[in-house]
Amino acid sequence: MITTDQVNEFLRHVYTAGGAVSATLLLVGLSQGDITALGQYVHQIGDSVAAISAAVAAMIPIITSIYEAWTASRGPRIASIIKDPAAVAAIKRIAS
Repeated sequence: MITTDQVNEFLRHVYTAGGAVSATLLLVGLSQGDITALGQYVHQIGDSVAAISAAVAAMIPIITSIYEAWTASRGPRIASIIKDPAAVAAIKRIAS
């Protein structure tokens, strides 16, 4: 599972790369206002990535508990037993 520290570390690398690109674009001739706007866009993207990863991390326990409840119910368990030839043979021996 992705932790908050891992997301923050990733975002630090993104911000560092964004700063290097901004400095390069400034040297090429882009205006300071355009570079500032570009930096704000990169920061918004980073914040969005952090929010999405937090939402996914919050949903994982819910999804896994629903999956566990489904697989623990009788229907899927019986279906998996019926697919096992050894189990079917044992049931037939017991029933006869």
